[in-house]
Amino acid sequence: MIRLDDIRKRAQAALPNTAFQPHGDSPTIKSYTDWSAFEKAMSLPVSYGVFSGVNPTDVLASISFDPAANRMLAHHFANIISFFLADSDHITLSSEKDHFALQHVLLCVRNDGTIRIDDLAESGPKSATIDVLVHPGVSSSLLLRVSGDFPQHLHIRYHLGDSSSVDVSSVVIGKNAHVHHEFFLNGSGASVRYRGASIRGRSDVVTDAFVRGSDNFARVSHALFSAKSDFLVHRGVIRVERQSSGANVDMDSAFYTVGGLAVNVPMLEVLTSDVSRASHRARDLALDSERLFYLQTRGLSLSSAEELYVSSIMRSFAGDLATRDFVKDAIRSFAESLQR
Repeated sequence: MIRLDDIRKRAQAALPNTAFQPHGDSPTIKSYTDWSAFEKAMSLPVSYGVFSGVNPTDVLASISFDPAANRMLAHHFANIISFFLADSDHITLSSEKDHFALQHVLLCVRNDGTIRIDDLAESGPKSATIDVLVHPGVSSSLLLRVSGDFPQHLHIRYHLGDSSSVDVSSVVIGKNAHVHHEFFLNGSGASVRYRGASIRGRSDVVTDAFVRGSDNFARVSHALFSAKSDFLVHRGVIRVERQSSGANVDMDSAFYTVGGLAVNVPMLEVLTSDVSRASHRARDLALDSERLFYLQTRGLSLSSAEELYVSSIMRSFAGDLATRDFVKDAIRSFAESLQR
């Protein structure tokens, strides 16, 4: 059992000597987050923020986060007020004005089904950490929305047991968002499929998968849609460890930029020769002139043709989230920016 007081003391001891980016500064592993915005936010009073679908607790059966991993996590756990247990299939985590909201949620997935998480920084800065425990034999889908005008830090760790699977669809529309997914495929026959997209604004999305069991499957796809003044990043690694066998893994990072900046860093680390498939790629999704002309010959305006094309891409990368109104609005804004 992990008590709140224990991890808070560990984090308080680590905080003075912990950097936001403790690792190196090479193009493959550096963080592109504007940490100065979080340093400023750390001076604000701490609050729970606003929750729905969770209950407070000061004890967890287990906790996987290392509070000394970086300065943001150290501050997070040094000042966190309570842990929370999810009790709903729709969880909303949001912020409060003039406060820095700090939240930790344990989500135990015991049955098949779909879970929706909305992580919103609409009133102030926030930091959220989530442990997702997928029980053996369970197949779950998770829809994740990350959006807001204030700095937000989200760190999610997915733990998969034997024959368990999770299908994650994620959309990030943040002005200054750092989103870190970590998938731990510890059980035999465990699988993960992640489909995500970043639309406009500034965000740094990290997707790391650690393949440790036999006959694991991991497919990670993330697309960036940046226009003028945007700075979007996707970094990720799929690590196939020596004890795994028969793994099937794929890392896909894509971008569509018009006057903005996009950074793609897909990586593989294969530490065993016993794999069935391993691949990674980075690609440009921009609409070519022939496709654009074809759509216009069918009676569409230039703006409508580009919006239709971007929408079709979004469905492949964001799954069910592509039909949500907030995603449609973001796609429309992006398509309109192409005409300016």
